Amino acid sequence: MEKLIAIMKVVLGTMFALYLKVHAAHWNVEGAHFSEYHRFFAELYTDIWQSIDDIAEQVRQLDAYAPGSLERLVELSRIKSNNDILSPNDLIIMVMKDTEIAIATLTEALHLAEQADKQGLINFLAGRIQAHNKQRWQLRATAKRLG
Repeated sequence: MEKLIAIMKVVLGTMFALYLKVHAAHWNVEGAHFSEYHRFFAELYTDIWQSIDDIAEQVRQLDAYAPGSLERLVELSRIKSNNDILSPNDLIIMVMKDTEIAIATLTEALHLAEQADKQGLINFLAGRIQAHNKQRWQLRATAKRLG
């Protein structure tokens, strides 16, 4: 159970970092298709933001405490920060790669939840993986259009 709790905290930190990076992309995107990308990033960060509270609640359901400081969330995240101002294409590629990291982290948690026979958590994680797979597909399709 300790491994499952630990990975769920990593999921929380990773998703918080993904949320922040996508929100920053939303703030800083520029170019000819600004409105389209601005809206697209808003849809992504809104979905991610809404999942963060659910992830923290899943940690609590495992009878553990959710990390609550920015420093701890940064330590736990598998996604590293980036303060560079990037082109729309580079923003899309960065978010796509970070989404792949999030999917891998969620998948690792899913396997541990299966081993612990935590059906509700399995269902939750499977739903998040599905949501991020769709986002990855949208990001990949957008990157091809830009390239």
